[in-house]
Amino acid sequence: MNRYNFALGTDSELTSYGGDNIQEFCKRFTEAWVWLEREMFLAPKPGEKGDWVFITRRGRKVLESQDFNTYKETYLLPSENLDPILTRKVKPAFISGDCDTAVFQAFKEVEVRVRTKAGGKPCRQRRLVRLYRIQAGHLP
Repeated sequence: MNRYNFALGTDSELTSYGGDNIQEFCKRFTEAWVWLEREMFLAPKPGEKGDWVFITRRGRKVLESQDFNTYKETYLLPSENLDPILTRKVKPAFISGDCDTAVFQAFKEVEVRVRTKAGGKPCRQRRLVRLYRIQAGHLP
């Protein structure tokens, strides 16, 4: 596959579908193509010049399993910026579509951490605000 050829907009089916808006249509296709590259579904083809690509192992896995919904849900809650404990406890429920349980588990984990930081004592709002200001580098 070649990005340049794909985005030319010269295919007869594509031009008949796009009509007068063929340039805007091609821009949308190019945006989708770049997204596929960013998600590592497509990668530059080794040894080829220009915009030739191949479908990656990751792309084939999603394509063969036809399980794009699971991939999409995973993408909505990326693990790389999520706390490891939350990833372990919350993400499985979120991916399976049990969002209310995922939210409950996340709030429960925050509550446990706040109580631990407060020394196990009931935490009033003032103490909670002070605790987070100290963690953020602000003096009380």
